[in-house]
Amino acid sequence: ILDDINLHMHCGQMVALIQQFKQHHPQVRIALRDGILLDLLDDLQHGRLDLVFGRLSPEIAGRGLEAREMCRTEVCIVASDPALLQAENLADLLHHPWVLPLPGTPMRIEFDRLCEAAGCDAPADLIESNTPHLMVELMRGSGRLGMAPSALAESWAASAQMHARPFPGRFTSEPIGLISVAGKRHLPAVARFLDLSATEMAADPSPAQIA
Repeated sequence: ILDDINLHMHCGQMVALIQQFKQHHPQVRIALRDGILLDLLDDLQHGRLDLVFGRLSPEIAGRGLEAREMCRTEVCIVASDPALLQAENLADLLHHPWVLPLPGTPMRIEFDRLCEAAGCDAPADLIESNTPHLMVELMRGSGRLGMAPSALAESWAASAQMHARPFPGRFTSEPIGLISVAGKRHLPAVARFLDLSATEMAADPSPAQIA
């Protein structure tokens, strides 16, 4: 049984992979859960998860894990009012109130680095949340800006009447992929899922050891 796969963020490749796997193995139960990457990696190492799908960030180094890159994604700024997105530089955008991921999460770390590189302070008025639905509701009609991977931003635009644009100067996430415990003898269903991902993904199918 494939007990748990963490779908840490939206990625069309992963969704298609899960759907294809279920077509061939309808009897296998797949449980998807979300969370903060470091917490999920801890669950992975202690056997509470079989696989994690998330950012291949420096936080996974030195944990005895292996990873297979699957995709990268552009990060977008999101708002309910398109007029809020017209500023051409980050400093002007940061004058607005924001909804941001929690401190310590990979995307928030990248956001803070982007602000530092631009010589800007973080928004003075912000709300922090890791729940996508709550983030949309906080932005809807409130004049707050938010951030999301492009695929999630497109989903919000289609279903929640939100608007999105790329970050000034472009902002691409760290690689995203499947993470597993190195050298672990996986359950048959988990092994088959990893084999399928190696076959379907355009990236190098050989897992890369994380130093």
